[in-house]
Amino acid sequence: MNYKLMLTITFLFTTTSITFAQLKHEKEERINREILPKTVKELLPLIENTAKGIRFYQETDGPKKSFEIKFKRHTTKYSIEFDDNGTLEDVEVLVRQSNVSQPTLRIIENHLRNDFIRFKLKRIQEHFSYPNGFTPVQTIQKIFNGTLDITGYEIVVSGKTKRGHERYEFLFDHRGNQIKKRKILVRGYDHIMF
Repeated sequence: MNYKLMLTITFLFTTTSITFAQLKHEKEERINREILPKTVKELLPLIENTAKGIRFYQETDGPKKSFEIKFKRHTTKYSIEFDDNGTLEDVEVLVRQSNVSQPTLRIIENHLRNDFIRFKLKRIQEHFSYPNGFTPVQTIQKIFNGTLDITGYEIVVSGKTKRGHERYEFLFDHRGNQIKKRKILVRGYDHIMF
């Protein structure tokens, strides 16, 4: 096999592997609370005390499986995610664009201008990681009280690229630096959050 052909095949294989790793193919299925792991059920009194519209989901994202509780507390929408064993992974809070600090928003928009000809931020969630040294109850209480620092933003962006109209999910740190980018494959994605 000649050298150029071998390089071309290697390049195509590598590019294809990278492309598949950056795709978001998420599926959520609504479930009854009885299916939740015991550790998740133990947190429900804390949530149910002040929440409305509580719903439970089992989510599949590639090989990863998780559980999610979605609800509205006062006027704010929350999503709490647990791994397949019921360990708290993160909490996301739906916010408006105006809730993101202007310097951070400018940095995020500059990143997006590199990927899109024009774009619209479709959904912004503050992202809170489960910090070491805290219990799940303490973590959730701190988020409810507004005393836990956000770790980043999860943003769904719809926009025009050289390839056409596309949707992506981005993860940025709290300063606006891009951490992750995944193309969204599922149509009607907006129903997933609430």
